[in-house]
Amino acid sequence: MSSVAAPPAGGSWKDVKISDITAYTDGGPAGKGYVVITFSSNGAGTPSCASGYPRNVAIDLSTAGGGFAAAVAQSSFLSGSAVTVTGTAACSVIPTAETLASVREVARSPFQQ
Repeated sequence: MSSVAAPPAGGSWKDVKISDITAYTDGGPAGKGYVVITFSSNGAGTPSCASGYPRNVAIDLSTAGGGFAAAVAQSSFLSGSAVTVTGTAACSVIPTAETLASVREVARSPFQQ
């Protein structure tokens, strides 16, 4: 039998709105930029390293995946769509915000305003 790795047991935010996005041009991993996303509510299960900022996640922009995740977050912020997000249970991009593991924009009904 083969086994499949379990998803990270980090923080989670379900169907929340993004209230702020801040981009930093350097200071992240490998001296590259990063983005901090702030949500409308605290996450559940955020790690102790992020206890002062339980509404935030950080996205590493030094990878293509990080850039795409930041684009999904920006699209959601601009459209007002909700997102579902999970964290990695670590603060590896910056020491005070959990690192993003996944982001999914929640589909909106065309009848929603």
